[in-house]
Amino acid sequence: VPLAATGFMFSEALVEKLYGTDMKQAGTVAKYFSLIHVLPLISMPLSMAVTTLEKNSRTVGLLILQVTVNIALDIILIPQYGLMGAVVAVLLTFILTIPIRLSVIRRLIGGIWFPFTFFLKIILSVSAISLIYSLLPKCSSLWAEFTCAVLFAGSNWLVLWRLNLLEPLIEMIRKKSKS
Repeated sequence: VPLAATGFMFSEALVEKLYGTDMKQAGTVAKYFSLIHVLPLISMPLSMAVTTLEKNSRTVGLLILQVTVNIALDIILIPQYGLMGAVVAVLLTFILTIPIRLSVIRRLIGGIWFPFTFFLKIILSVSAISLIYSLLPKCSSLWAEFTCAVLFAGSNWLVLWRLNLLEPLIEMIRKKSKS
C-alpha cells in the first residue's frame, strides 16, 4: 500500500519533470498503474496459504488462465487505447480471474480467510498520510519532488512501524520470499 500510494502521489509529476512535458501522458499512466500494487492484498495471504500447504503445483492452471486472459485483453485494448489500455488490461485480468482463483484456492486450503482488520489499518494509515501530503503545495523542481516522495514513503513506513503494523507485514513478505 505505501508503494502504491507513493507512486500514485508522485509518479506523474516525477515523470514529467524527468522527461519533459511530452511524457505527461506516460506520467498519468504510471500514476494509475501504481494503484495496481494494491491488488496483491487479496492474493498474497492466499498464496502464502497454498505455499504453506505445499499445493503450488495445483495452481499452475490459474497462472495459465491469467496469462491467457491478459494477452487477450492486451490484444484488444492496447491498439485502441495505448498505454492506458495496458493498465486496464492488467486490472481487468485481475477482476475477471479473481472469482475463479478464489474458488480454486477455497477448495485447496479449505476456506478463505483474510486479515481484513490488519489491511484496513494499513490502508487507513496510508490514506491519512496521503491526504496530508496532498494538501501541501506542489514542488517546483525535480529534486524537491523527489525529496517529497522520499519523505512521503518514509513517513508511511514510520507510521506503520509506530502502529506496530510493519512487523507483521515484514513477516508476511519473509514467508512469501522463502517459497
